Amino acid sequence: MESQPEKRMADNYEITQAVPIGDKEVVMGVDETKAMPYFCAFYNKNELFDSYSECIVSDDYVEIVELFAERVKEQCEKVREEQEKITVPREPITADMCLSLAYDTSLVGKVVAVRLDALKPEYRSAPDQLVYVTGGNGARGKARGSACICTNLYSGKSSRWERQDMQGEVKPECLPDWAKARAEKIQKKEQDREVR
Repeated sequence: MESQPEKRMADNYEITQAVPIGDKEVVMGVDETKAMPYFCAFYNKNELFDSYSECIVSDDYVEIVELFAERVKEQCEKVREEQEKITVPREPITADMCLSLAYDTSLVGKVVAVRLDALKPEYRSAPDQLVYVTGGNGARGKARGSACICTNLYSGKSSRWERQDMQGEVKPECLPDWAKARAEKIQKKEQDREVR
């Protein structure tokens, strides 16, 4: 006998539709026992907690579906605007462009590519994939931990990835020129920090 998948709930509303796009997920839910049985919200999750925001309830199903569609469209427009601002080529870094990642390989101080399937579809390109690894237990060879602390080469933002999310160190000949220049700046900054 097959077990039923666990229902996703927001309070007593069963989430029936969910579209992750950009920095948010748009959700829609139903609770037929309520006077306002239809629900729409944004869902956010990070390492510490998850939350629903901008929650709207209604007794009008069509109104909630329209709101759901509008919010998905707004998120799509935000992603498109972000993509249009990117000033470097958006080709993805594929596995054949990386050195294989062995258990005993240290990633600290290296430029690595995040695996494409670890990223949302709209972020599967070099500007979101390429990171400089600065530390974390998972970044060391033969590490027991899995966390890799990184700096994104394009945005300069700090991020945390799991070692299993890493595709491998990018082969020097496959690293775009813009990424080489940014990696050198980050490396110098890290070296200056160590000297202090």
